[in-house]
Amino acid sequence: FIGASPLLAEGKLYISVETRHEGFMVKLDAKNGELLWRSEYFGEQSHSSATLSSDGKIVMAGANNNKFFALDAESGRLKWARDLGGPIKGTAMVWEKAVYVPSWGKKIYALNWEIGEVIWQSDLSGRSQSSPTLLADHKHLLFSSPNASVTAGVDLTDVENQTLSLINVSGFIPQDHL
Repeated sequence: FIGASPLLAEGKLYISVETRHEGFMVKLDAKNGELLWRSEYFGEQSHSSATLSSDGKIVMAGANNNKFFALDAESGRLKWARDLGGPIKGTAMVWEKAVYVPSWGKKIYALNWEIGEVIWQSDLSGRSQSSPTLLADHKHLLFSSPNASVTAGVDLTDVENQTLSLINVSGFIPQDHL
């Protein structure tokens, strides 16, 4: 069963697959469907679509057991896994050296995609299965939090002080960014 959208990159498909109680990822040749690798089990189902690092060497996805996994894109071997305190339902977003991951644990995380280290985390008013989007200004990250019933934004300009603020999207997006 496939509970997430496949990722197509460089003629390869990365697919998060789930069974009744488990999840894993596969890499297929997009032209002929040949299975190139299958990862180890994640420990629970994965509803999170795959995301590639900016250098294309690491593929990442989350699972219902609160873990976010990074696999070697060439071999499928586990590089690192990080417990994020709640199921990971949305697709993470990579920008520069960070991967941004909202969780059902009512937090959004910025992780170093190479080693899985937490760069920062911010509390959310509700759980999120949204996929973050970076605005064209490269300073603001948008995502939704269903329990909060609003689309929110994180200002990335203040990460040095780790005083990120959630902002109601009303009046947040400049007209030239729409």
